[in-house]
Amino acid sequence: MTLSHGGENLYDGWMKNKKSAMISCNDGFRPVSFYIEALEEEAECGDVI
Repeated sequence: MTLSHGGENLYDGWMKNKKSAMISCNDGFRPVSFYIEALEEEAECGDVI
């Protein structure tokens, strides 16, 4: 949620890209990890962000 609203540096300098996060599911039988990265996109005239 923080990355989607423009936040950065979630891990206080641990990630090379300040607009990224490593998130893990806490399921002990089927663990899954996600690398989430915010991308820069330009809005076109009239688009709602």
